[in-house]
Amino acid sequence: MRDIRKILEISYNNVPPKAGKALLSTPFWDDAYFHRAAILLAEHNSEGTLGFVLDKALERNIGFFCRKIKNFDAPVFVGGPVGQDRMNFIHNKGEIIKNTVPIISNIWLGGDIQEVLDLINAGMITKNDIRFFIGYSGWSSGQLDEELKRNTWLVSSLTSNEIFNEAYENLWQIGVKCLGGNYKHWEKIPPIPEMN
Repeated sequence: MRDIRKILEISYNNVPPKAGKALLSTPFWDDAYFHRAAILLAEHNSEGTLGFVLDKALERNIGFFCRKIKNFDAPVFVGGPVGQDRMNFIHNKGEIIKNTVPIISNIWLGGDIQEVLDLINAGMITKNDIRFFIGYSGWSSGQLDEELKRNTWLVSSLTSNEIFNEAYENLWQIGVKCLGGNYKHWEKIPPIPEMN
């Protein structure tokens, strides 16, 4: 029997990476961080790339990590293997939070954390407005471009509504659907092809 990976040849879709785009790992990658992962690119420039895995939540919510937040059961995600001693966040409240960095329309990175905590406790930020991450995914200058050429990732798109939706476990599949017909078969590949 031929290897399923040979039958389903994968090739880079030639969409350039940039801030606001989603990276989708190929369906055969079995890495703990990146297995069927959807990553939001927050920065991509000549100095390197920064992103956050959107669909790998921890078992503990934000209240476990930050006791100043009360009655707020927003999940915390493993953003990637780098900087695991640090928490980052993205949100859709850039108009009311100071010191944020715009990624794309309606998605911002970071900001004044005390202001964020106050807005959460005041009920002005809901769990569908913000995503918290332990760690991040990072690439040095040119590294992501090389990985794309080796067919490790494909570049896709996710909307703000999809990113902040409670059904975060489906983001990889949503990103694959956005790629269109050439990648439609990805959705049918079992997580462990050899077990099929």
